[in-house]
Amino acid sequence: MKKKVINIYEFSELQPAAQHKAIQDYTNRGGFDHLSSEAIETIQKITESLEIDMFRYFVDIYNNHNTVHIQHAYSQAMHGPRLATWLNSHFPSIVKDLEYCKFSGVYLDANFAKPIKAFLERPTTGTTLTDLIRQCIGAVLTAVHEEYKYQSEPENFGELADINNWYFLENGEITTD
Repeated sequence: MKKKVINIYEFSELQPAAQHKAIQDYTNRGGFDHLSSEAIETIQKITESLEIDMFRYFVDIYNNHNTVHIQHAYSQAMHGPRLATWLNSHFPSIVKDLEYCKFSGVYLDANFAKPIKAFLERPTTGTTLTDLIRQCIGAVLTAVHEEYKYQSEPENFGELADINNWYFLENGEITTD
């Protein structure tokens, strides 16, 4: 009988190249896909509450490439101060509700609120509802991409590995032992 000894390591014990491989393998297996799901869920819940149809969307948090198409009866009809008045009359507590994450319950609601809040404070002529919602969606997707970058930094990924009791082979491959 032959016996084989395999060393397993905590993430912090790996060499930098092995740490990079561990993060890349986790990413390739879809480990961070929950961030895309949170973004889509947030955008869907908020746009539905604003009576906006969202269709044909693609979210790539890894490369920060996103496509979202929206439609609303007033999407191009109103702009500037008239749009601000309409938003205030139809959705008077929209900014507060978004800032307190009352739509999806995750931090992304507040990111969606930032362009609306800035627009309501200083309505810009020419900004349509479509333009504004695209800015909001862009703010959410940028926040998700930043979160992905943060979580994939070695020290932050190491915390995730520790919390989940993950161990690795010397080359960075995760092991179940």
